[in-house]
Amino acid sequence: MFDRVRSIGDSRSDIMSWEATLHIRLGYFEELIQPLSSEYKRDPFNEHIAWVLADALIYSGRPAEAIVILEGLSHFTYRDYYLALASIYSGDYETARDFLRGVRMRSGTMPAEYADLLIDALEDPDRKDDVIRMIVSAVDAGELDKLVGFESLLILGSPSAFDLGINPVTDFNKMQTHAQIWINWAVSFRQDPRFKEWVTALGYEDFWRKYGWPDRCRPTGLTDFECI
Repeated sequence: MFDRVRSIGDSRSDIMSWEATLHIRLGYFEELIQPLSSEYKRDPFNEHIAWVLADALIYSGRPAEAIVILEGLSHFTYRDYYLALASIYSGDYETARDFLRGVRMRSGTMPAEYADLLIDALEDPDRKDDVIRMIVSAVDAGELDKLVGFESLLILGSPSAFDLGINPVTDFNKMQTHAQIWINWAVSFRQDPRFKEWVTALGYEDFWRKYGWPDRCRPTGLTDFECI
């Protein structure tokens, strides 16, 4: 499909941003920064290029650079959410708290009380298990949207996100939510055996074996792989 669009011609920045968005969802970040940075310099008013570059920078561990780009955006719907993620990565939890309260995520709106719980758990790891149980219980009771609960647990990097029983193929209304599985600190989520089932169901493993392994996964034989 990308090849067909390229043959049409003159929407270079848009094509690059769409393709980069797909690759980020598949777990590739580092390789995108140089070409996206060059295109951003060439077309600085294209917010599609700007936010996907910011996305790649966040996942690559360069949140300060991402924040500069995000702060300059006017029309990116999820700007404040990405600023919250970048702030968490930077350790600026108070700023992250302000952005998360009532923020629009791809899965829905983050209720202020749960935003506070998330940041409380990040600031005090001793509270993390209790907050995770509260989120799972709230989803089970219908008090919190299941997809919002899923994305909230990803912010905590918790494998309990799998406990919500979400089908990775059919349950997401915004496919870019899948990119959140690569949140930098969610190592225990990616090392849970259910993560392999997740990415295999989405066809990621087949793609990786054909086109190259992403930044946080590698093969451990002909039929197995591991992620960090």
